[in-house]
Amino acid sequence: MTDNTDRIMVSDLSYDDQEIEAVLEVLKSEWLTMGPKTIKFEEMLSSFIGSKHVVATSNGTASLHLSLLSLGIGPGDEVIVTPLSFVASANSILYTGAKPVFVDVDPNTFNIDPTLIESSISDRTKAILPVHLAGLPAEMDEINRIAKDNEIRVIDDAAHAIGAKYKNQSIGTLADATGYSFFSNKNLSVGEGGAISTNNSETAAKLRLLRSHGLTKSTWSRHHDKEEESKDQLYDMIELGYNYRITEINAALGIVQLAKLANFNEQRKAIYELYKDLLSNLNVALQEIPQYVHHSHHVLPVLVQKGTRSKVRQSMENAGIGTSIHYTPIHKFTYYQEHGYSDVYCPFAEDIGNRVVTLPLHQKLTEKDVHYIVSKLKSILAE
Repeated sequence: MTDNTDRIMVSDLSYDDQEIEAVLEVLKSEWLTMGPKTIKFEEMLSSFIGSKHVVATSNGTASLHLSLLSLGIGPGDEVIVTPLSFVASANSILYTGAKPVFVDVDPNTFNIDPTLIESSISDRTKAILPVHLAGLPAEMDEINRIAKDNEIRVIDDAAHAIGAKYKNQSIGTLADATGYSFFSNKNLSVGEGGAISTNNSETAAKLRLLRSHGLTKSTWSRHHDKEEESKDQLYDMIELGYNYRITEINAALGIVQLAKLANFNEQRKAIYELYKDLLSNLNVALQEIPQYVHHSHHVLPVLVQKGTRSKVRQSMENAGIGTSIHYTPIHKFTYYQEHGYSDVYCPFAEDIGNRVVTLPLHQKLTEKDVHYIVSKLKSILAE
């Protein structure tokens, strides 16, 4: 921001001529649906994450939905999930016919509390779906231990966590399947897009089938494979799948953005560290970050005193500073209240949901911006 009259966005894109040229290359190729750019993007993501397989999808919600389906989650099953997330984390469970079971969060990390998971497991529980909120890895060692002991699966929601690590292991390598989002406000942004990471070859094959109508061959392979069968463009439908394909345009953007991601995340970390220092004397609380994790710093949720959030957000808006809320607990939304969740009580998630304010955090922020944001917040809290 150049002066105090310019609005500071809570998130912002970092695109340049490289993204423009990548899109133009796809348009000039006249092949817009899933093809060589998608294949390259998946290969690059697999190398970046350190997983054996990556399957690109149309969005992050599709990634979670397909992950659940690929692991056999369906009607009558239960999946344990945090209430403190975007609605897609639980909605994707409902899409399969299974039931989300909400487990409260740790009040310090804002992530699902592993000590509360086992008491919520029933004979219908088939999976745990932890979310790495804001880019802070959940306690995957304990979650995986619980899953192993109870013979259930783990599907983690890494919509915020591209580039995050838990005990030097990349998020995307620690679960049966991991869903990513590349929505326009994410660290790696393609507008709409997502991906699934897995180390299991059978799961990857199932994901690829389900992604494209359950067909044995993609449009690209039918037109470009050298195999004898492909000359006649023969294919079969062997699963009831979905149209969850990413486009070549989105994949091309992803290729460029992925090359920039490590630098973006380092810039976000430096901005966070400045925030942390400047906020240390204010009456707000930040996520507690264990020393053994590498946070991707997707967003910056801070807790203000109960009953003050509306005033804080409006005053920040008046000062030209955008804010958001991450998140209202999912079970408090009208749909969930009307569909069997009115008696759910997750006190820590609900307290955070009532107090959280998300401050701007993206690689375009300057030190001057951060000083301005914190100075305004300090003044507001002192009123």
